[in-house]
Amino acid sequence: MSTRPREFAKFFAGLAASETLGHWWIGTFGRDMLPMNFKWFTFTPEVNLFAMALWPIALIVLVYIGWLRRPREAGAVPSRAMPGA
Repeated sequence: MSTRPREFAKFFAGLAASETLGHWWIGTFGRDMLPMNFKWFTFTPEVNLFAMALWPIALIVLVYIGWLRRPREAGAVPSRAMPGA
């Protein structure tokens, strides 16, 4: 894996961390702020509950891709076991 996808994952992990903290804060302390009405969308407690579940999952995946997954060697071909060998 080249470094570019890892760096994108690190950047978006920061975004996901911010969204995670924001939605959890709204879910615990800011419930009186909901529903928030925009022109084309109403942000309800149910939508926030969905976001409270989705953003931490995205954060975990992005942290894994950005920091924890081992980078592959350039040009390495995945090895496959030969059947019957």
